[in-house]
Amino acid sequence: MHLVGLISDTHGHLDDSILDLFEGVDVIVHAGDIGGEKILYELQALAPVTAVRGNTDRPGPTWLLPEVASLTVGGTRIHVVHDLGASSLSSLDEAEILVFGHTHKPQVIQCERQLQVNPGSASRPRAADGLRTVALLEVGPDRVSVRIETV
Repeated sequence: MHLVGLISDTHGHLDDSILDLFEGVDVIVHAGDIGGEKILYELQALAPVTAVRGNTDRPGPTWLLPEVASLTVGGTRIHVVHDLGASSLSSLDEAEILVFGHTHKPQVIQCERQLQVNPGSASRPRAADGLRTVALLEVGPDRVSVRIETV
């Protein structure tokens, strides 16, 4: 099994509880609105990071990140985008897992053959409960599971 930390919408804030939760993950995926390269450095100290830029990642180095990124974990294709509604790329449909952010609301949706995951916001929640969230994704040869974690 491979463990993937999913995070989005940090907006320059990375709580120590997130670093503790992501300890031991194989890779971290950041779905944009990072809020500065310092966040990426802190995450990279734990595991390799794949990140995309969000609509608030400007000006600065995070604006140079791609709009869409892809990676393969344990033979499973994962695509990452910040704003699912703004993306018209048909290649997003080709992945088994699609990670997105922007709404600040955690979601796990099974759409036919694709699992769509929004880890919510690690800094500024918009959900009614007001909780900051990230997600942990387990990927194995015959199993994929995801759980939303409150931080």
